[in-house]
Amino acid sequence: MNIFVDATTLRGHYSGTGVYTRYLIKGLGHPESGLKVLAFGGDNEQHCAPDFGRQVEWIKTENGPHIALNSKLLGNFKGYTADTSIFPNYFMPPGWPVPSAVTIHDISFITHPQFYSRRMRNWYRIRIRHTLNHANVILTVSETSRGNIITELGAYPERVIVHKPVAPEVLQPGKSPYMKPYLVYIGNMEPKKNLLNLILSYKKAGLGDTDLMLIGKIHASAAWSKRFRTLVGQTPGVHYLGYLPEHEMNNWLVNSSGLINISYVEGFGITQLNALVNGIPVLISRDPALVEISRGYSLTTDPDDIRQTADQLNRLIAVPAEETQVAAAFFRKAYSADAYQQDIGRLTGRLHEFIEPGYHKPAGNGTVKLMDAIISGICYAGVFNSSIHSYKLLQSLPVRLACEKEFRAGLNMLKSGYPDIFNINGNVIALKNLRNQGDMREGQKVRKRHQRLIRLLGSIPWVRALYFSGGTVHGSGIDKHPDLDVFIVTTTGRSWLVYSLIRALSMLTGKSSSLCTNYLVDESAQEIFWQRDHYSAFQLLFLKQVFRKKGTPHIRSFNRWIAGFFPNSPQFEIIGTSEKPDERGLVDWINMAVMFLWIRRWQKSGKRSGHGGMYWDFSRIKLHSNDHRPFIYRRYEELVGKCQKKIKDGEVKPRNTQVW
Repeated sequence: MNIFVDATTLRGHYSGTGVYTRYLIKGLGHPESGLKVLAFGGDNEQHCAPDFGRQVEWIKTENGPHIALNSKLLGNFKGYTADTSIFPNYFMPPGWPVPSAVTIHDISFITHPQFYSRRMRNWYRIRIRHTLNHANVILTVSETSRGNIITELGAYPERVIVHKPVAPEVLQPGKSPYMKPYLVYIGNMEPKKNLLNLILSYKKAGLGDTDLMLIGKIHASAAWSKRFRTLVGQTPGVHYLGYLPEHEMNNWLVNSSGLINISYVEGFGITQLNALVNGIPVLISRDPALVEISRGYSLTTDPDDIRQTADQLNRLIAVPAEETQVAAAFFRKAYSADAYQQDIGRLTGRLHEFIEPGYHKPAGNGTVKLMDAIISGICYAGVFNSSIHSYKLLQSLPVRLACEKEFRAGLNMLKSGYPDIFNINGNVIALKNLRNQGDMREGQKVRKRHQRLIRLLGSIPWVRALYFSGGTVHGSGIDKHPDLDVFIVTTTGRSWLVYSLIRALSMLTGKSSSLCTNYLVDESAQEIFWQRDHYSAFQLLFLKQVFRKKGTPHIRSFNRWIAGFFPNSPQFEIIGTSEKPDERGLVDWINMAVMFLWIRRWQKSGKRSGHGGMYWDFSRIKLHSNDHRPFIYRRYEELVGKCQKKIKDGEVKPRNTQVW
């Protein structure tokens, strides 16, 4: 299974979400996971070290998380190939088509709105509502956060999964960075962390030679920052060290006399867990998430009670080493690497439930027997009630042939040996008793009826190429009433505008129109990455070009993967899908707006991208309301089985007894 992971939180500075993402990618990329990870983002080289494993492929971007999610990844227009995806920072891109899990660490913007501006609260509400409406799975890091998500946001309980956010390491203490004993706080300097009360409590505690070190970035208003710095400067023994690299921060932690976190709200508390794993005593507030994670191994205090907190600070520096070692043993087992990998397995197993089947390989694939291969090709055409020309049959064989002469000898063997199974008329081969003749005549009527519409499409500058596909190519189809199946390529960033125009033109033609747009892609998205299976390869192999404007390569030039199913297929020059610039013009934004209007309409009727054969994003539209694959594969296996059984049981005696 291939998993796309948003790694944009792996920036050049330490953050809890960044640490969470780092462990997530390492866990998914573990050699025994059997997964391939496509990690998007992470512009700091320290995060992209080889210890992530060969299973992790990095795609660098200089964009920050919000730009990446809302523009660069919008609708996956670049076509990153993945079966599922994980977004570890609250939000997912609009129009994202791949089954996804999104991590909501906490909803403090609802439970503690006083710490957020109105603008930020509204932004979070809008974006998290989008997450709840479109993510298949909601991840979170504590039962406290899970309860809040279910209660406050109305999420279905079965969709919200708690998993371990990290597998903390046992750190080796280096030389102490300070000559005196000290307590430490590590995290952002902001109002919700309750740092002003912490400093006042430290001043009241009278800890003697034990100082207080504050490590982290200031993330607050200018007024609060000024007040914070003033209080630090006026309180002896309190030192603000600013932001430190992770290895320095860890050394301050493991050499400290205790960690303090009396925050008003937390989703988990990664630094607190690191301290407990490494035998460092901890003082926390009575925030439910912090208490939950501590399992009774931390001192607690009322975050607003300065006297109580001062008393607990004195208790903190006196915690016996035996108690901290008991806590360390417990947390090292509870949050071990093995326990973390078990959680990863549970998570990926849940995501796997949302993957549509689509990597079927017919029974003939991979066999070295030429007769089985030829029968395979004829039977697959028979599924569509169609005959097949010998040159198409040669291209669609699932085995590579040394020369065409070998193939011709095989056809002659079938013609002379099994005339009651196969009907071979010149270069046209079919199973006996197909009903395709009437369908072929009906198909010709459909094509003739749509000639004017096709000419109109060819006159539209944004329509770059049009191919017949499906039953229109085969001259018949699965259904008794064939329509006109087409595959359309548009100018980059114009796919939804062209789709709307086609719908309008089809309505103008009245009831006589039965145009079926099997696939509509723009020029930047001609590489098909969804449902790369035998069915899709067969459809692409036999697309019939109606027109293709100058400068537009053939669709098969972008899809060399077809040769993996049909090694005798024509070889095209390899062309990579063109890169679309991140900057968009007015028409691109109009195209995007039209996309959202259509998606909203379809979702109201119960349609969802990635389900039932349908798929759409910024650059691609595939709108079959039902997926024929299950029927096709069953019918294919039936036809192959019947032919092989007749031959094996001797129901049909070969007229030529030559052993082949």
